Amino acid sequence: PAASSGNAPVISNLAYSPHSATVGAGGGAITVTGVIDFIDKDGDVTTLDISTQDASTLDVLSTLHIPIVGMSGITAGSIGITLVADTSTTKNVIFNISVRDASNLHSNPLTGTFSIT
Repeated sequence: PAASSGNAPVISNLAYSPHSATVGAGGGAITVTGVIDFIDKDGDVTTLDISTQDASTLDVLSTLHIPIVGMSGITAGSIGITLVADTSTTKNVIFNISVRDASNLHSNPLTGTFSIT
């Protein structure tokens, strides 16, 4: 890939659904889908980073680094997100989303919450 000129991506407009579920929904796990918008002057976004934390203890539950394919040269657009949420126990989950480019420059983070009641 071409070398980045040093512009970190910028993400915005996190939208996702559902925002909550009941304990045991989906037999213990449900799919949460979402989207973020991005701008990257260099057109070289490569990775979607997602981490989840228990909202009460702040313990990290998972960290994902997902390759973004088919975006080379694209300087603005949307990125779809699909996650599986564990519904086996009552908890509130915080998730943090960011993207990285080919020079490993990180975007701003976006944060959402998901509740299992």
